[in-house]
Amino acid sequence: MNLENISEGLVVDNYKKLCELLEIEPKQGGESQQSQKKEIKRHIDFRRLEGSHRIAITRIYSNPLPIADNRNKGGKSKYLPHVEKIIIYLLSSATNHEIVTTTKYYFQMLGMANQAYLELNDS
Repeated sequence: MNLENISEGLVVDNYKKLCELLEIEPKQGGESQQSQKKEIKRHIDFRRLEGSHRIAITRIYSNPLPIADNRNKGGKSKYLPHVEKIIIYLLSSATNHEIVTTTKYYFQMLGMANQAYLELNDS
């Protein structure tokens, strides 16, 4: 993403033109475009002008903002407490409190793969 072609206060005709100035490939609608806009907003602040497709750049950040999602919250998945309990149970019931096995076995024990996956990856 090249921020050298833009400045605060610049108004561009549309999202495609903004992407051209930033030297990135514009995503075409839907979730991919929303994700791209979110990434652009880490570097610049912009708003769409009311009643048009024109976009005004209101601020350029010298350092990108941090990623605003759950990845920076310690990687805590909503399934993690359940997976931890199952792993603790498996380890406590194993001799010497260790398990040496395949990834497929873990997926099966944790309920993370259906039977079709297990049969497909039966090697």
